[in-house]
Amino acid sequence: MLLDKNQQILSELEPEFAEKMAIILNNCERLGVTFALRNGNRNTFTQAVYWRRSRSNEDIAEKIKMFQNEQADFLAYCLFIVGEQQGPYVTDALPGLSWHQYGLAVDCAWILDSKICWDNENLYNGINGYEILAKEAKKLGICSGHEWKDFKDSGHLQANFYASPLAIYTLKDIEQLMKEKYLPLLQTNHNLIEHRS
Repeated sequence: MLLDKNQQILSELEPEFAEKMAIILNNCERLGVTFALRNGNRNTFTQAVYWRRSRSNEDIAEKIKMFQNEQADFLAYCLFIVGEQQGPYVTDALPGLSWHQYGLAVDCAWILDSKICWDNENLYNGINGYEILAKEAKKLGICSGHEWKDFKDSGHLQANFYASPLAIYTLKDIEQLMKEKYLPLLQTNHNLIEHRS
């Protein structure tokens, strides 16, 4: 049941990254550690939902204005349209600034005794699943959030070692890429915006 989404999530990723992820998951399984993919390609509206959790109205207004000042009106719209959100902190990445929007990141959960284990310190037969995941990712040149110092995100893997798309794209380029990719989905799918509280 927990593994049912793996193939669907892999199919929505960029092909080269999906292929590497399949190898990593298989290698972990071979080593006795099973992972379920929880998140893969994530649209800008869902990213806005996640970002708005735990943010003040002032923070939200400031980021919307920042996007507007940079002529990133679609990204500003994404932050605005999802409305108020409740829940725990999820991410620092604004819409368009997460590799999830590019199909180049996944979030994995370690399955231990048929349940999800988020614990970075837990050992099973002397093994921490997230350490195995990080080692297998590193072999294929995939970045693991388990190695991050400031905000350890052990289940997060991404195709490159750039912290943000801003490291290689301008905000103007990101605005255009995200608008091309996600505006058509909004126009054809009125349920695209996931309100989560």
